[in-house]
Amino acid sequence: MKRFTALLLTLLILATLCLSGCSEKEPEYANALERIKAEGKIVMATNPEWAPYEFENLNAENEEDKYVGADIELGRYIAEQLGVELQIDAMSFETVIESIAQGRADMGISGLAYREERAQAVLLAGPYGVGESYQGALVRKEDAAELNTIESLFGRKIGVQISSLQYELAEKYLQDCEYNLFSNPVDGVLALRNGKVDAVLIASATGQGYCNNYDDIQMSDLRFPADTGEYVAINKENTELYDAILEIVLEAESSGKFAAWLEEATALAESLGVN
Repeated sequence: MKRFTALLLTLLILATLCLSGCSEKEPEYANALERIKAEGKIVMATNPEWAPYEFENLNAENEEDKYVGADIELGRYIAEQLGVELQIDAMSFETVIESIAQGRADMGISGLAYREERAQAVLLAGPYGVGESYQGALVRKEDAAELNTIESLFGRKIGVQISSLQYELAEKYLQDCEYNLFSNPVDGVLALRNGKVDAVLIASATGQGYCNNYDDIQMSDLRFPADTGEYVAINKENTELYDAILEIVLEAESSGKFAAWLEEATALAESLGVN
């Protein structure tokens, strides 16, 4: 019995040593940039419902071309410059920043304007797309002459996206308004056209696309005082990745690449009738 027990213990020890020696250890990387280059992939979080920045091309022949838009092109350009493939993770807009802060994605590109609470949660690389769009409001054409200033929206029913810069602007500049919160622009535009809200706060580049498809709405003449441009969100711990992406983003902006991508995406969205 003693010999059997000793033999059994020896076999168990050998098995344990074999398992620990044969099992593959998770590779350790000095930082996120090193990991991304080693794995050959960067994960981008986005909410593809905001043409011409990010939207779906339902006519795409393959899955790789499903998501299109100026921000998607920027994501592809970043991946190309880093020498890796781009993986796009589509999600609701309000979870993009959360996914970056919690490390579920490497970068967030989704028409993200600067907000102080975003800057506290993540690193913001940019700006890009400066001067390409302004923060304004969609209104029904019949109301355009009346709703042409920020003050004219006081006391009105306003449609605004959850967790957006537009919501922050509403809180800062509007008074006594009733808010209808939506998670995608289609719901806001439908609410406007159906008379459930008097105006929808929106970036002009996106709003104009809806005006091209619906002849009963237009961008109001009003403009909110707001810094223009968008940013790429990166986890605060990934400073090396931030430095690399910031350089790429600023080059894409200064060279006119992003402006060209936005022009092409605007034409594509119009041809597809996406908005």
